[in-house]
Amino acid sequence: MAAAWILATPITHLTVLRAHLLNRRRITDLLTLRECTGVHLTLVCREFGGGTACVG
Repeated sequence: MAAAWILATPITHLTVLRAHLLNRRRITDLLTLRECTGVHLTLVCREFGGGTACVG
C-alpha cells in the first residue's frame, strides 16, 4: 500500500527516524519499497558506541 501511495503522489524522498529500532524484516521492506518506487530513502539511526549505527 505504501508503494501505491508513493507512486500516486509526487513523493521523491522518504526519511525514517529512529531506524535503529527497526528489525531486519522492516529494513528489508523499506529497501524493497525503495527499489519498487525509486524513492530516495534515508534511514536515521542512533549510534550505540560500538561504531556501527544501523544495518542496511
